[in-house]
Amino acid sequence: MKENLNSSITKRSEVQDVNVNPTFSAAQVPVLKQQTNIQVYSAAYGEMFKNLELARFTYLNEIPLMQIIDNADYPMEKIKFGKLKAAILFAIFAELLFLGFLALRKIFTS
Repeated sequence: MKENLNSSITKRSEVQDVNVNPTFSAAQVPVLKQQTNIQVYSAAYGEMFKNLELARFTYLNEIPLMQIIDNADYPMEKIKFGKLKAAILFAIFAELLFLGFLALRKIFTS
């Protein structure tokens, strides 16, 4: 549509340039035809653009902003450490803490 509109505007200017004496009404017929084509193409192009924007707006309104992927199961399960695992982790943490204390004591006493 835009290409037809641009070509009609170009043809109108060509026809006006060819008609040296615009007083003859027969010479004005091609100019008026091209002017009518310009108006028709302009209206059609405007309607197409409006329909395109309306379709885009409708499409964007149909898409949800957030989608629920997986429903949560309530009440949630609590993850508990076993007694053995907790004891081992506590022993490692206590050992690292004690080694850090010994290293700091050695640094400050020497």
